[in-house]
Amino acid sequence: MKIMMLLFILMILAACGSGQAEPANERTSLTFRQGVYTGTAAGFLGDVRLEVEINDAGQVVRIDVLSHNETPGFAYPTFEIMRAEILQDQSTNVDLISGATATSRAFRDAVESALMQAGATLAQLRPDATPMPQRTDDAYEPPEHVVLVIDDALSEAALAALPIATGNFTPGVFTAVVPGWQEAPMTVQVTFDENRITGIEILDHNESMYGSGWAFRAMPAVPDQILVRQSTQDIDAFTGATATRDAIINAVENAIVQAGAEPSALSPQFIDAPLPGDRFIPGYIEITVPAGTMDIYGNPLTGDAMRMLYSEDDDMNLRISFGRNEFHLHTGGAFGLGQGAGGHGESIYEPGTIGGGALGGWWFRQVVNHQVNDRQSTQNIDIYTGATMSAAAIIWGVEQAMIAQGANPADITPITHSQIRRAPDADPSSPFFVPGIYTVVVDGWGGPMTVRVTLDRTNIRRLEVLEHNETDLFWDMVWGAPADHVIRDAIFAAGAANLDDVDVVTGATISSEAIINAVRSATEQAWSY
Repeated sequence: MKIMMLLFILMILAACGSGQAEPANERTSLTFRQGVYTGTAAGFLGDVRLEVEINDAGQVVRIDVLSHNETPGFAYPTFEIMRAEILQDQSTNVDLISGATATSRAFRDAVESALMQAGATLAQLRPDATPMPQRTDDAYEPPEHVVLVIDDALSEAALAALPIATGNFTPGVFTAVVPGWQEAPMTVQVTFDENRITGIEILDHNESMYGSGWAFRAMPAVPDQILVRQSTQDIDAFTGATATRDAIINAVENAIVQAGAEPSALSPQFIDAPLPGDRFIPGYIEITVPAGTMDIYGNPLTGDAMRMLYSEDDDMNLRISFGRNEFHLHTGGAFGLGQGAGGHGESIYEPGTIGGGALGGWWFRQVVNHQVNDRQSTQNIDIYTGATMSAAAIIWGVEQAMIAQGANPADITPITHSQIRRAPDADPSSPFFVPGIYTVVVDGWGGPMTVRVTLDRTNIRRLEVLEHNETDLFWDMVWGAPADHVIRDAIFAAGAANLDDVDVVTGATISSEAIINAVRSATEQAWSY
């Protein structure tokens, strides 16, 4: 391994000396505002966070790496080369490193982030560059806990826009009781006029309403799809809640028979725009995110851009189910996001290992199951969790599905409440959070410390120190490159339930405790009972 790393370092140095790096544009020196600034950018394996110092002459005099997840043997020589180039030229318009493009780009972009705080513009630093969009939300507050409303009645305008069924009904309200999940009874009430189904209301059921339970997957998407199709045929067959879906269909078909019609004679109808007052056309969409053709923002891939997918060869296939105002991104299986046939070629760490700031399949759970589904939006989602490429692909795919179903993703802001609840028989001491990004301020040795924590329902997924006033000596002992993020990794390994077991760093007790207390404060804010 040491020999391989040495060869890699020699390769980088040779590339820099022989013109093998990517060509740079003409370099321009600038003058910056005095101060110490921090910048963050997405690297190959996670965020690269830097601290940049500007002296009273407006020159960059110091660039320190505060945190990163890059492979040390690749990262350290790359960082040193980039640091020397930027300090020499007083500009970020420098060559990227062949063989370490993603890591060197992250270093450059993080420096640019800091220098823009010091008064520069990206156009001045690198005229050919485009700004990086921001998907995180520092002001995000924990949502209130309320239960999803399942029986959402149609407005008069929406009723008028419903298709005409291919059959006639006896007008009225008919009720059916059918077995649902584990044979528990489900009571469904269906309303008809002469030639349309005008309402489907689930009066009673025993489907799971906890976590990502079956009720949240199949309700109200299945009733909504039946309403706009005026048929029980061609209804989403992969909700992740087959028994619940089948029970709803059986109940509606029972009511159709009571209303004097034959369910099999009702051909599916389709609408081409959301009903008045609704967000989506109910239905399901299968989206393929193509490998190797787009950057992380969905633009055509260029040589100086990060790929959207980790795999250069395997597409990512997504399946998204829509109700009138809700959606559900599926997981697993050939049409979901599993590693089975047609799933994806992304990397997933083995359970019990630390990767990108969490345990197990961290990017999959954090971005897909929890932030996107629970917040019902692609806005303000933390994609910089050490799996930027995979996360960007998921966001892009969901947004394409939203567009196909008649919505503008930019208009769909995260919900201000949470659908999730802890199951009554679950261990009340186990972590269970409202997913999101939580920013807290605690007291360190040198003063206030600002820490941002990203959580899914049960795990700490990312930990960032945005601001601190600790001395370099103490900080290097607990967080900086010399410490190799000893406190951060200890927190990830312990998990939210065992923060009291995290050992502080001898000689830097107060700084260590400040970080631990910040994480504890964030988890207390997010805790769902």
